[in-house]
Amino acid sequence: MINSSSFLLDYPEFTNASLFPVSGINYWINYATLLISPCVLGGPGDTTPKSPPDNLYDIACELFTAHNVVLEAQALTDASNGGLPGLTTGPISSKRVGPVSVSYDVGAGVDPADAQYNLTIYGTRFINLYKLAGAPGFVANGCGVNPAFGPFPVFGSSGSPWPGVPLWGYGQWM
Repeated sequence: MINSSSFLLDYPEFTNASLFPVSGINYWINYATLLISPCVLGGPGDTTPKSPPDNLYDIACELFTAHNVVLEAQALTDASNGGLPGLTTGPISSKRVGPVSVSYDVGAGVDPADAQYNLTIYGTRFINLYKLAGAPGFVANGCGVNPAFGPFPVFGSSGSPWPGVPLWGYGQWM
């Protein structure tokens, strides 16, 4: 289990409360726990938050939270500068200031299939962890054997989990 205090211990770069309000961190932690299937990652952990987390589910929830907190901060910054919040842009591939220019191979560390998770390092870490843990391409919250994890079993509607092999490539990543 994670909370904003354990998250901030693990990710001290988010301790600036004016840029990263605790209410926003709590929102994304809650969202992560609702969206990420504990059946895939072996969680949730102990009811007492730990820093660092001791299971993949809590680590994934923290990475998902960090990814979305960064995107939220970008939207708030845009809005405070008179821009429209929430407009998306890709990674900068080239920049020039006077006679100096720099460009990056933005495709080197990203998978085009991972879409919006490529927008932050936390997102790429999250989606890579999720894939390494064996998460199939379509994820429904819940596992069918524990109603506390949600009303939908993973890959099925009969009240039990999908009995077959993982359906790699079916559907979309979260």
